[in-house]
Amino acid sequence: MIIFAIRWGTKRGIIVGLVYGFLQFALGTKFSYHPLGIFLDYIFAYGCLGLAGIFKKNLFAIISSTALAMIGRFAFHFLSGIILWYTYAPEGMNIYLYSIIYNAQYMVPEFIITSVILCALYKPLGKYINRQSSL
Repeated sequence: MIIFAIRWGTKRGIIVGLVYGFLQFALGTKFSYHPLGIFLDYIFAYGCLGLAGIFKKNLFAIISSTALAMIGRFAFHFLSGIILWYTYAPEGMNIYLYSIIYNAQYMVPEFIITSVILCALYKPLGKYINRQSSL
């Protein structure tokens, strides 16, 4: 999703992210969710990944736009955690803190791994971006 958004731009990235989020829910879920959860945890959260195509000038800009995309996704998961999943928080624990900890457990490693992959692919990706901007 991130590489697609970087290569094809923010608008296309968001559209593909929204579709991916819907398909992720439709094909991967075996039980019913609250309708708000479908939008927060899937459609809007994955749609935010399209924001990775905002900045493409250099590696720092690409990593920054990826961070922005991941923060957007995290925000929707965080909202879902405090609105829908708060009942899973341990007794007496702040639901905001619970949602931050729960979602950070997979979002932070995902950002780190994605950043490492983007660093490794920067040269071929940079050639494609430069070629596309000169057209």
